[in-house]
Amino acid sequence: MKRVIFLFLVSIISIIPAAAQETDSLQNKFTHACIDSLSSRLNKLQHDYDYLHCRYELKIIMLELDRFTNSLNISSNGILIDRYHRNFNIDLYISFLNKYDAYTKLFNSLKESVSQVKTLVAHMCITSNFSNKEEEYLSHSSSTLDKSITAAESSLNYYKVVLDNYKNKLYR
Repeated sequence: MKRVIFLFLVSIISIIPAAAQETDSLQNKFTHACIDSLSSRLNKLQHDYDYLHCRYELKIIMLELDRFTNSLNISSNGILIDRYHRNFNIDLYISFLNKYDAYTKLFNSLKESVSQVKTLVAHMCITSNFSNKEEEYLSHSSSTLDKSITAAESSLNYYKVVLDNYKNKLYR
């Protein structure tokens, strides 16, 4: 009887390490599967973040350029209204001229910002694995920025023409 109990205990003791080893093997496989899953999810999140960051930066600079252009056009219209109503004043002209100088500095700053955003987007396109559609969208947005810069520059030139016209009426 003692032998049977002894054999029974020995068999149980030998089974426990084998079961523990199998459990460790299953746990390692599960851990590796979880790590692989989390790694792929993290890569997807990084990709999405990079793409959305590029889109955000492009949209923000585009909105700043649009706001700048609209502000210039409104100011030009204000000068034209003063001119048509024959409200000529040297102090007003100096104020308009100072505003033109401020607009010029702001325009130069916006051009630098556009250059930086385009560099950022180009760098992200190289380092991230964007799809062809995503790269096309970002490329199109970058080229739209160039057109917005041209429009803003035209508005700035128009403001200067209107301001010079106001000056000519002032001294007649």
